[in-house]
Amino acid sequence: MGKFFTHDYWLPSFSFSVKPKIGHQIDISLGISTIRPNFYDLNPLCIYKTGFEYFVGNPNLKPSRTSNIELSYHNHQGLFASGYHHHISNMVEQTTLLAISDQVVVSSSPGNIGKVDRTGFYLRYQSVFNPSLLATAEGEAYYQNFESTNPSIRNLQGWGERLGVSADWYLNHQHTLLLNASYQHWFAYITGTTKTDSYGYFYFALRYSMLDDRLRFSLVANDPFHQ
Repeated sequence: MGKFFTHDYWLPSFSFSVKPKIGHQIDISLGISTIRPNFYDLNPLCIYKTGFEYFVGNPNLKPSRTSNIELSYHNHQGLFASGYHHHISNMVEQTTLLAISDQVVVSSSPGNIGKVDRTGFYLRYQSVFNPSLLATAEGEAYYQNFESTNPSIRNLQGWGERLGVSADWYLNHQHTLLLNASYQHWFAYITGTTKTDSYGYFYFALRYSMLDDRLRFSLVANDPFHQ
């Protein structure tokens, strides 16, 4: 357990593990952390991206504070399950304004826009079919509630769900040629002030290592449009 002091916040952390029997483990963790604004976000000077678009920092930004509690279970057969709750206060996000007169001027600036609560459940199962193939299936569901402190930003609540599968397959006996393939599908995605409908994406990678893993080559392909 540790405590650190920053910007009038105590940031304690705590974790506890128990093994009810061989091959099974239950973990409980609680923690509070903070994310401090960087110099770019705090700088109040205008930074022009184009002649009609600029960014200006906010010297009054406050650090974001995140509280987390998680209960998880895993065993030696490849099963991992986790229930969690996250709370974020003083959430920082960049807002954009349009000024329309003779021309359109776009300005953006970061601000503390509200607080977020997310409660969810995550499940993963991994299986080694043979020394050359590892397969993983996972799923997650959560409910998120965003409460705005900015009058120009609306509150947002909703569910997020996803499923994913992946495989790591060594294509030779030397375990130097690896194929990684995965697919993730979001039935709904919600984070902060953004909510997205169903989408999915593929990812493929072919990796080769030589000279005792001191030299590596990778060929990667994915779906940039997230179909």
